[in-house]
Amino acid sequence: MTSTRESIRQLLKPLQRARPRTPFWNIPAHRAPTLTLYRNLLKEAPTDAICFRIRMLWKRNRNLTSVEQTQNALRQGYKYLDIFHRANAGDAHLQDVLRRYSRLIDVRCEKEYWKYLLTKELVWRAKLRYRPILTGASFSPSPYHKPLPRMINQPVKLSQMIRWRIQAHLRRNERHQAYLETIADIRNECRTEAEVSRLLPPPVRDKTVFAGYYGEWTDVYKGQLSLISKAYDRANERAKTPFPQALLKQLKEARRERIRNKTKERVREIRGETTRSLGRRLRQRPPAHVLNQMTPEQRRLDEFARHPSEVGYTAIAKQRLGRGFKNSDAWIIEESREKKAELDAIAEAIRQQNKLKREADDRSISQDKSTMPL
Repeated sequence: MTSTRESIRQLLKPLQRARPRTPFWNIPAHRAPTLTLYRNLLKEAPTDAICFRIRMLWKRNRNLTSVEQTQNALRQGYKYLDIFHRANAGDAHLQDVLRRYSRLIDVRCEKEYWKYLLTKELVWRAKLRYRPILTGASFSPSPYHKPLPRMINQPVKLSQMIRWRIQAHLRRNERHQAYLETIADIRNECRTEAEVSRLLPPPVRDKTVFAGYYGEWTDVYKGQLSLISKAYDRANERAKTPFPQALLKQLKEARRERIRNKTKERVREIRGETTRSLGRRLRQRPPAHVLNQMTPEQRRLDEFARHPSEVGYTAIAKQRLGRGFKNSDAWIIEESREKKAELDAIAEAIRQQNKLKREADDRSISQDKSTMPL
């Protein structure tokens, strides 16, 4: 029976599927024909758009590991190659099909290009929105970091670095205390064992575990304490690091830039633009204990006095509330009697000129009517 089974197995052995130990994409029998197919497709492609499409498909399918999916992709490639050969041989129908296909690819590429530009612009705007901005202030040096500038939207990696060093410092303190306690315990064990061994007979007296081996027990812990001490020294050096001149100049320029930006913002607000800071200021109210004591008229004046203008009713509200003016000349010029008298005189002169002009026009019209033939 055994011989019959063995003979059947020998007969069926050539029919068994031979599975190679290496993956199929590393076998030359697969790689060489696939690369040849790719080169022929690029060579026979009628337009540049179709060449681009072939490269994209090949790039998408290059990581396939499924035998079935790879076979389907290769069959599609050979189908395209056959179409290219027939079109180049003079098949008018396939030539028209390939031309339409090329135009579709061009349209799709253009849409993808504009989509890429839009995505790139959105990414850039998001990056600008959350970019680090220097405020002009600084972080004093500490054991966890060197002198640093204060920033709006501080980089996450910088915050993570400081947080990691703080946690490492706490863990280091715990290890330092634990090592000191362990060394103290070993010292006490050595002393206790030495005192006890004196009371024992000579054969047993020499069989000690701690007494006489203090250095061997504590060398490892002393090495770790040395490393911790070096880490403390590095932290102290960071805390004593002076401010670099380049950083001081950068902070000074940031403060100047802040003043310039606020000045431009102030000018825009005076022109009538509602900025974010102005909207926030207009929505504010006095503290609760002050607001509770204010009359309705004072509340209304406070609401108008928060506007950036310094003329008109806003200036009246600021004056009644006793608030200062950034440009005191604006209120003086508007309320100046001499200036008002000059403006009234100019307005009266304009009215007199207009009146004389109308009277002259009326006289010319009456003369024309008298000379007109009946």
